Amino acid sequence: MIAASPYTTRLAIPPLATYQQLRVAAGLSAKTTEAAAKGLPNSLFAVQVLYGDAVVDMGTVIGDGQAQALYAQFGFQHTAPASVGMALKR
Repeated sequence: MIAASPYTTRLAIPPLATYQQLRVAAGLSAKTTEAAAKGLPNSLFAVQVLYGDAVVDMGTVIGDGQAQALYAQFGFQHTAPASVGMALKR
């Protein structure tokens, strides 16, 4: 029998403050509130990984905003240090 995972997913763009905190916790550069407020709602798709109630990882599909030259990128780039190595990227 496979043990239940303590991780769950939520298919939604995270709150602005959560996004900003997770970027810094993951060792990425901080984004200004203005930049994050502009960019996050323009995500084509987003997923959050939760450990209990805490968002510990997130990924987004981002586009260039132009249908004639669509560029999309996906990646779990915002993993909180406590969850690194927990096979969240499969």
